[in-house]
Amino acid sequence: GLARLARQSGLDETRREQYLAQIDDSAQALAGVISDILDLSKIEAGKLSLNRTPTDVVALATETTALFRPQAVEKGLDLRFEPGTETTDAVLVDAQRLRQILMNLLGNAVKYTDHGAVVLRLSMLPSPLGGRDLRIVVVDTGIGIPADQLDMIFEPFHQADNPDGKV
Repeated sequence: GLARLARQSGLDETRREQYLAQIDDSAQALAGVISDILDLSKIEAGKLSLNRTPTDVVALATETTALFRPQAVEKGLDLRFEPGTETTDAVLVDAQRLRQILMNLLGNAVKYTDHGAVVLRLSMLPSPLGGRDLRIVVVDTGIGIPADQLDMIFEPFHQADNPDGKV
């Protein structure tokens, strides 16, 4: 979608550069996903390690949300990111894995929401182990998951039934 928009005539240079930057971010995120697929054998062997680095999670979530904006706009959805006031500090996370999680959550929310809104919220909570935990919440007005299928979605390689045929 961003590539189509960037090709439109009449765009000012600033807007075109924004689209190209988002395309670049998307390509990097896709490369990360491909890397994760290649790491599947490490996961199955229990040898996948996390690369925890201080990360600006607000910037990461802002960039990730922006990737889904064209799709949301096309569907007439209100897509918002609402960071908690306490998420301004760098957080020790694996940025690539966090981006993948956010892309999964936002991608599904936008895909299965036909009208209304998708909101990503980040906040920090006290951890039972000391320190703080990052809380990620996605709220949408989509179709939801039937109660009898909730347990199943956390099993490996399972997906809730898809009544509308979307994949």
